[in-house]
Amino acid sequence: GVFDVVVAAEVFEHVPELERALAESRRVLRPGGRLVLTVPYRETLQYVTCPNCGTRFEKNGHVHRFDEESLEEILHEAGLRPERRFVGPTRFSREMLRRAPLEAFLPWLMALDRATHRWQRVSDTWMLAVARRP
Repeated sequence: GVFDVVVAAEVFEHVPELERALAESRRVLRPGGRLVLTVPYRETLQYVTCPNCGTRFEKNGHVHRFDEESLEEILHEAGLRPERRFVGPTRFSREMLRRAPLEAFLPWLMALDRATHRWQRVSDTWMLAVARRP
């Protein structure tokens, strides 16, 4: 209960014992402290088989997938209060913004990204969330 903030950027999708990791994050946060995390958004887990040993594994080493509802539920179960979240722009938005000053259109582009995320590379869409320890 001593830290003001715990940051976990692209971590929780790799942790087999997710509930335990979130409980530890909560334990080290002071009351009112925040957990700030990023995870892939609505990722389609893709499994491959090792040609040498035959072991099947997820190609990015991910063991969890997240969307708004599942992340909020997991955070609540860990005793954390979700405060805000943001779905990051995917490759399409970044490319559009790189080529032209379209900041005014960013909300529209983000909505388009959410609608088209299934056809984009999964690793290009992410979600940032902030949760507070009560």
